[in-house]
Amino acid sequence: MKRETIERIYSVLTETFGTKFFNIQQIGVSLTSKNWLHQLLANKEKIGSIVLLADYADLILYAKSLAPQYYNQLKELRQNPDSLRSYFFELYTFRLLDNNNISNEKKIIEGNQEREGVCAIGGIEYLFECRKIYIPNIQVLDVKKDLLAFLLQRFSKMKAGLGFILSIKFKTKPDNSLKYKFMQRIDVFYNGLNSKSFSSINYLDEDEFGYLRVIDYSVESLLEIKTDENYDILFYVIPPSVTTPGVKGFYRASGNVTFSVSSSTLIESLFTKIAEKRKQTQNSSFKRKIFFFDNEIFEETRMGMFQNLYEEEKDIIQTRINESKFNDILCIVSRHYKDNLIQTEFHIFCKEEDAYVREELARLKI
Repeated sequence: MKRETIERIYSVLTETFGTKFFNIQQIGVSLTSKNWLHQLLANKEKIGSIVLLADYADLILYAKSLAPQYYNQLKELRQNPDSLRSYFFELYTFRLLDNNNISNEKKIIEGNQEREGVCAIGGIEYLFECRKIYIPNIQVLDVKKDLLAFLLQRFSKMKAGLGFILSIKFKTKPDNSLKYKFMQRIDVFYNGLNSKSFSSINYLDEDEFGYLRVIDYSVESLLEIKTDENYDILFYVIPPSVTTPGVKGFYRASGNVTFSVSSSTLIESLFTKIAEKRKQTQNSSFKRKIFFFDNEIFEETRMGMFQNLYEEEKDIIQTRINESKFNDILCIVSRHYKDNLIQTEFHIFCKEEDAYVREELARLKI
């Protein structure tokens, strides 16, 4: 990454948000509350983070090229990370339309409601609205990541020189209450491990909420557990490969969590968001509407709804659009930030009568 790119990011972000904006503790904050700009800056070793930050810096410069209120709103939203991220996608959509010479009017007022804007395609005006779409049930991932962080912190002070594999499996949907129950279970095991001398471990703590199981570390056991994926949280302490009597060896700790959402859950969540936009715009004087939904994919931040939008899922979405009584157009903008590239795809869903709009949107250039 070029030095001037790094300098541009630093200059634009600090000028817009101030240096104090970035000096906030993020540990223990949920994914839905974390400042995603902080996460990107903290993850600066990954080129994808720099590419994403550079794109946001460019959007700030684009906002400055518009009327003053567009740039001023960025500053007003700096204390609300979720709203700020949504506003950045509005700017992204404005820039997308401008760069593709699609006539548009931004931030129009209808009655007492502000709309994102109106654009003209094929001589017809369309109200357009923007929305970020995130993977549902992200709170479950929050609980799992918090427990894994707790394990890493707790066992960093372990006195016993012993390698082990610890797995946690929930029997109910995990929430904060269950998280604290399992923190107590972890402490019980940790205190027992530190207070006694063990040469082998075979430990199980189970009830109606789930179980915590610990066994001796071995490469074979770890591989078997990882292959089966029958766990929610996996934490393991790897003993030194060579031991010397009387010399404390170097133990390494690692772990991961599982998180998946079914295709049907994703699609239902998507159509819930569509229904919300339809209700929000039902009194608009514009009967034709385009909903731009942002599916931004970068794993270190709150994740986009579809990590991969498969053909089968696209077919289901299109079928439900065809069967709907509404004639709105859905454009899912999938932006995948990987290495030093931005892979962008436009997935457009509409009825056949609006096929020409689909063709126009499919030709959009970044």
